[in-house]
Amino acid sequence: MNNLTEIEELIKVISKFPGLGPKSAKRIILSLINNKDEIMKPTITALVNALKNISRCSFCGSLKSKDSGCNNCENISKKYSKICVVENIADQWSIENTKIFNGYFHILGGTISASLNKDQDFVEQNFDVKFEILGEPASKANQRKLVKIHNRVVPIKSKKALGYVTAFNKQCPQLDPLIECDVAIEIMIYYATRRPDLDESLILDCLQGFIYKNDRQVKQKTIYWGLDKENPRAIIRLTPFDSYGIPSGLL
Repeated sequence: MNNLTEIEELIKVISKFPGLGPKSAKRIILSLINNKDEIMKPTITALVNALKNISRCSFCGSLKSKDSGCNNCENISKKYSKICVVENIADQWSIENTKIFNGYFHILGGTISASLNKDQDFVEQNFDVKFEILGEPASKANQRKLVKIHNRVVPIKSKKALGYVTAFNKQCPQLDPLIECDVAIEIMIYYATRRPDLDESLILDCLQGFIYKNDRQVKQKTIYWGLDKENPRAIIRLTPFDSYGIPSGLL
């Protein structure tokens, strides 16, 4: 077997699967070789189809198919009253198997420290920052109030806006260094009532000094309105802005 480089390569690849070592990999390979028509060929076909058709949903983070789309987002209007935020897809599957939750999933795809330090590398051009901020942001109509200062009327942040800023600052991750390139941002804002208009401006302002240097770096925004009376919050995701992704009809 020392001369069979194909087998050695297979052992290396299969050994990388969780819970599998070289011995387990050898047993799997022998099973594939001894059952080419029944196991090996269907496995190859299934893997090729998955490679071509399966990808992550850009909205919820779950898996979607080119043919059938994202099952998690398919009936979003029916599931919106409940949302379960999990770290990864394996967590989603585990909860689904229990059948104790029948609602909408949002998959973060990992975790992010609330206090990154200078010793941690942050690759600016290849980042995917995701986190959640509890609380309802003040809408544009409630963000400012007019006060008279030295015989001049000037707008300042309202009490509600200042309260949200304080809560935001306590929860927001601190990146070091800050992102300096242009970014694309996705925000899902859950309000406690149906009254507020969808407005992300206060959130973009709060991200300055924590995630990026200036909100002028935001070159693409995708903002969603949601309702959760018991748990208003904002789910925020930032990725590098890709100008090549702009539809040709807008250029």
